[in-house]
Amino acid sequence: MPKVVDFNERAYASVLDSLTSVACVAYWAGIWSVLNTFHVPKIGSGLVAQAFVFILALVSAEQWLEKKAKGLSPVAEAVLVWVWTWLLAMHTLLIWRLGFFVVDRQVFDPEDLETNAKLLGTPGKLEIMNIHCILLAVVGSAVLIATRRFRSASHAPPIGIALDEPVNDVEGRFKPAGYSGSKIQNALLDCVLTVAVVFVWLGIWEIYDNFNVHPLWSGIACSAVVFLCAICDIDTHLRTAFDGMSPMAHNIGDVAFTSILVILVVGVWRGAWESLELYLELSNHPHIAATVAFFGAVGLTSMKRHRCAIFPPVDFSDDDGAHFASVGHTEPEIKTSLDAETTGYNSTT
Repeated sequence: MPKVVDFNERAYASVLDSLTSVACVAYWAGIWSVLNTFHVPKIGSGLVAQAFVFILALVSAEQWLEKKAKGLSPVAEAVLVWVWTWLLAMHTLLIWRLGFFVVDRQVFDPEDLETNAKLLGTPGKLEIMNIHCILLAVVGSAVLIATRRFRSASHAPPIGIALDEPVNDVEGRFKPAGYSGSKIQNALLDCVLTVAVVFVWLGIWEIYDNFNVHPLWSGIACSAVVFLCAICDIDTHLRTAFDGMSPMAHNIGDVAFTSILVILVVGVWRGAWESLELYLELSNHPHIAATVAFFGAVGLTSMKRHRCAIFPPVDFSDDDGAHFASVGHTEPEIKTSLDAETTGYNSTT
């Protein structure tokens, strides 16, 4: 999908991106709440989902589906593509649910927090919990920066948008289950880096909670900032401002900008998710949660953005291409070779 140039087109696309984020959060929050209501085991379901995605990646299941779909009618093919996308989204949700549960239990264990607070001489659990949150986010960010996938932490609606239609002649209609490839080491790498992304999200989410940041208003504020960044084409302005600077300056600026985007996108998701839980009590009303998830799925499907519901380990975003990730209404950094030429730098330098 080419980058939107006209201001009015950017404004329209940014509104669509905001709606996409609402639909995507509804999709995830609704299903997540239904799973919790019916006490679906977090560890068991998460491990099974991870194993299933791992196997799908190793056998390149999407290629087999591409071949089988060629003989089907357009309607049957569209249904099969939707089911496949839903399957990947569901499994990534289960994996993230496992990740949040395990990390929360291990990093924020009350006894460990109290012990560490005494060792460091801090006033109480809240302060040491904030330290844990910061360390969690920093460790996850460091791993992602070192592996050149830091943008994966910010590549969620309304900042990261994935369309259901192929963006080039190489990509098929069926999203690959393995982002890095079909070799064992590639699939293992995706699993490990998923943990790093979860570290970043959970660390920032918990910081918002610890400071009692109002979910609804903070979510609206973060959405407004993202909206303004998108319609003002801030990434292009940043590339222009950094033009002529050293590669080191570009890299530092890119990391700083991505960090801001991560804080914003987590703020948007937390705001929408916790507001849904606060006002609709999804955990106590599974029928409402299922309805919310249904409308989220309908919204994403109607906008042809069902793939936005797919997260690591199936979908990542590389730091390659031009510095300063695009904000919304563009595909990830596949498209940035031209941008790299305009800046004169590539992020691999």
